[in-house]
Amino acid sequence: MAFADVQTAFQGRPVMAKHKAYSMYRPAAVYLAQTLADMPILIVQLIILDVIVYFLSGLQPNAGKFFTFLLFSFVLTGSITAFFRAVGYAVGNYNDATKITGGVFTAFVVVSNLNHHALTRL
Repeated sequence: MAFADVQTAFQGRPVMAKHKAYSMYRPAAVYLAQTLADMPILIVQLIILDVIVYFLSGLQPNAGKFFTFLLFSFVLTGSITAFFRAVGYAVGNYNDATKITGGVFTAFVVVSNLNHHALTRL
C-alpha cells in the first residue's frame, strides 16, 4: 500500500493546488487527513499479516513479544508510507518520484538484509 501512495499523491495534486489557491485547506491538513483516513485499513492489514508472520515463523507465543512485534511493524509501515507520500508531494513529476522511491526502497532492503546477516553471525 505504501508504494501506491506516490501515485495517489500525484492524483490529488490538482485538487490540493486549487484548495491552496482559494485559501480553503492547507496542504498539511490534506496530508494529515489522508494519513488518518488510512489508519483503520492499515491497522487491519497489519494485524492480519503480523498474526500470520509471527506464528508461522516460529517466534515465541508470548503476548508481550507479539504486541512489541506489532508495534514495530506499525511504526515501520507508517514511516515508510509517510516517506513515499512526502516524495510524491515534493517531486515535480511521477517518473522522478518513482525513481527516487524505488531506489531508496531498494537501499532499505539491501541495508536491512546486510544488518540481518551481521546480526545472525553474532
